[in-house]
Amino acid sequence: MNLEFSIGEMPLDKSEATAILNATEGSPVIKIDISRHVDHKLIDAKKLFALSVEKKNPQLASLAAKLAINGPVKTERRRYMRTGKRALNALSVTQLTAEQAIEQITTNSSLKSLGAAMILTTCQSGEQLTLRQIATKTVNKLAYRGNISPDSSCFRGFRSDGEGNYKAVTQETGIKRTDCYHASPMYTALRDGLSFLVSSGMAIMEEAIAFGSEDKELDETSMALRRTVYKVKLTSAGYEAADSWGDVGNYISSQWSVRVRHSSTVKLG
Repeated sequence: MNLEFSIGEMPLDKSEATAILNATEGSPVIKIDISRHVDHKLIDAKKLFALSVEKKNPQLASLAAKLAINGPVKTERRRYMRTGKRALNALSVTQLTAEQAIEQITTNSSLKSLGAAMILTTCQSGEQLTLRQIATKTVNKLAYRGNISPDSSCFRGFRSDGEGNYKAVTQETGIKRTDCYHASPMYTALRDGLSFLVSSGMAIMEEAIAFGSEDKELDETSMALRRTVYKVKLTSAGYEAADSWGDVGNYISSQWSVRVRHSSTVKLG
């Protein structure tokens, strides 16, 4: 289990978090609802008991008994912002100039601003890309340059193949959901950044047909399966913003440099 602390968007290490909590008058009680951080399918007495036997863990058996005695526990599922084309098209657009967009991004150190910057610079060439493609290109570029810590949160949700190449981690056997790309700060940044760019008239999403899978090696029949993906395309205002922002690379590097995680990267094999 890895606990991450922050004040707003500013990350804190454990000692800093402990220091400021100890400096607070009284004894602050921090309540953590575990159901918001684990697979909801596990919150079941029978499944937990079976898992306790498999893992030889008496604490899980105790928890299973507690659930059996208290009955079903009502939990609140986490809600995520929809980023499909239909949801983004429903956003009202307030057209910004390139200068206004850059100013709004650089005066705010949120993940949303960081995501917008990554989308602008990655799509500047005119290539239409999915958010995952943008994320993968960004992570590998940052890793290649080597000017940010390997413990930066930008690498969370990605795995190294041992040759310096990073790929997005997807849900599969033995991989926790919290270690996957869709639960990573990189995904959150791009998701929120895209919403900002669309609502600012800087980007749009377009449907495209893809075949096969980005994650698995498939046979010839499976490779023929069609799927719809959504790709990001900059508008003329978006291209203008990307072209006029000369130090966008430094902005992205500096923002990820101050976001440091305290967990290891998942590796292949």
